[in-house]
Amino acid sequence: MNREAIGTHGLNLFPGRPAHTLPLDITRTSFQDVMTLFGHAPDKGSVDVVIGGPPCQAFTRIGRAKLRELAGGRKEAHLVDNRARLYEDYLRFVEDAEPLVVVMENVCDFLNFGGRNLAEEICCDLDRLNYRSAYTHLNTAQFGVPQFRERVFIIAVHKELGLDPNFPMPTHRSDLPQGYHDIRAGLDAYRLAGAAHAHRYPGTPEGTCLAAVTARDALVSLPSVDPLKEVSKKYRPREWVKVYTHSVFQGEYDRLMRKWEPMESPSVLNHAARTLPRDGYIFKAMKYGDQYPEAHAFAVREWTRKCLRDGLDEIQSAELKKKMVPPYKPDKFPNKWRKLHPDEPVRTLTAHLGKDSYSHIHFDSKQARTITVREAARLQSFHDGFHFVCGLNAAFTQIGNAVPPLMSAALGKTVLGILGLAAETPPARTLVGARG
Repeated sequence: MNREAIGTHGLNLFPGRPAHTLPLDITRTSFQDVMTLFGHAPDKGSVDVVIGGPPCQAFTRIGRAKLRELAGGRKEAHLVDNRARLYEDYLRFVEDAEPLVVVMENVCDFLNFGGRNLAEEICCDLDRLNYRSAYTHLNTAQFGVPQFRERVFIIAVHKELGLDPNFPMPTHRSDLPQGYHDIRAGLDAYRLAGAAHAHRYPGTPEGTCLAAVTARDALVSLPSVDPLKEVSKKYRPREWVKVYTHSVFQGEYDRLMRKWEPMESPSVLNHAARTLPRDGYIFKAMKYGDQYPEAHAFAVREWTRKCLRDGLDEIQSAELKKKMVPPYKPDKFPNKWRKLHPDEPVRTLTAHLGKDSYSHIHFDSKQARTITVREAARLQSFHDGFHFVCGLNAAFTQIGNAVPPLMSAALGKTVLGILGLAAETPPARTLVGARG
């Protein structure tokens, strides 16, 4: 229903087909409406796959303080958020369309929503709709994405196919940071407590898997950006164009991002960062992996040193502090900032990038800035020909909200395998043989 997001979708995937750029509200739209819009008969069983993901804002722990604020301080505001019920509309589409395969994605907190395992409940609902279903949690770093991103996926297969759902096996090996191990331990504990019969353990990367793609691998060929000199206050997406630093590919991931027919180009789009004049000197001094407490402590030391050196009085010191020291208490938002480590995948990109991008500070201290839109897109595995024709904030939000394309590709190949199709064969109901 987001006009800017559906505009990006239509521009890149369905150019010249305006029906694909129309925002729709799923709560006010039927399966019949959608099929008619695209010129198809609204027949049950005419669709191969239904794919989607209910908005995660009601489920994720990130942002619950904001939800409580909007609900007048109500502690359990997320439990009554209307978005938490949108999966029911998703299931309505599944029931009306009766596809062969169903795919759903969400955050890991989806498994413990006020004590409810929604993935398990949805699998039970799908069982009543004549599907065999299962869910698991996958980390995108194990599928060639230069980002640690743990998400829950549900796959369901119509019982008439006589097949069980399965999930893609990891293609890359990576040592998950402790926080992601904690997430998996929590999921396992809740799975056991809830007797989740539809849960599947994710596959374990084997020794033959490729090494994880790192931040350096992802960003190596993108040109330097000085946000203090190169970005105006009015962001014009069509002007965010720069030439690659290297004319030849810098590794397999760089080749994959740049050579995506028919969109190959000598220039890179959307390569603009926010202008943050107060904090550049802090970004430059931060070490790889440093977070907000380290950044805040450094800023306080520099402010104190300058006050003493210049003999500033109390009023002058307070004014200087506003210009030098970030305002948040270090114990309140310890993960608010983070400087990327060049030799590791980055931490999860979220939609909050649309409000600020301090969670992903570039590892190159000479640039002393947060990541650009194109860098965020690369870290999410969008190829360089994918164009975001919208404001900077909207572009960051769309990237953070997305399932990384390489993760989607792994799931898509798995679905095609379930349907008995090769990855290069377009799905068609008549090829399956289940319904003639």
